[in-house]
Amino acid sequence: MEKLIYCNDSCLVALIARTNKSNKWDLFGISNVRGFGSRVYDKKIFDFDFMEVVPLECSGGKAYVCLNKDNKWGLLEVRDNDSAISDWRMVIDFRYDDMDVLMNAF
Repeated sequence: MEKLIYCNDSCLVALIARTNKSNKWDLFGISNVRGFGSRVYDKKIFDFDFMEVVPLECSGGKAYVCLNKDNKWGLLEVRDNDSAISDWRMVIDFRYDDMDVLMNAF
């Protein structure tokens, strides 16, 4: 199973979340650009996996992704930077027990 994470209105995906053998989620970024619209997503961006990944709607060149690690929620920001590979950073660390509480804090 995959979840696609966009940070702009184009057809290019910034990150892909994929389920792993443990039935958890890994996040992958672009590892290779093969040409217009063709990308390979094999670069794992965290050395741990997630219980849940919830991509939120994007606008204005950025998107947010709620991530559940060890039953704690955090928030990832993905930002378009006019290149093939988007920037990302954790804007809220994994400290919330509930995703709704996390979103209200943001």
